[in-house]
Amino acid sequence: MIDLKEVEIQRFRGQDHEVDLLKVLLRCATELERVTLRFSRKVSSSDSVCMKIVGILEDYPSVKCNVYQYGKLIFMHE
Repeated sequence: MIDLKEVEIQRFRGQDHEVDLLKVLLRCATELERVTLRFSRKVSSSDSVCMKIVGILEDYPSVKCNVYQYGKLIFMHE
């Protein structure tokens, strides 16, 4: 997993176990360059899930992240 460069997670809901997985990936995949999260239809873009993601990504400035909902880009961390 160290050489992993790109990850896409579909139907992301922001549940604790999903957020934990994202943290593990960011911490362990030291070559990670890009993360794409595609929210489940059950997640609102104004939900606290977005704030959780922003907080996590602050510790990983080199990782680019795009978050999509309903096929539209709603958040970009570059």
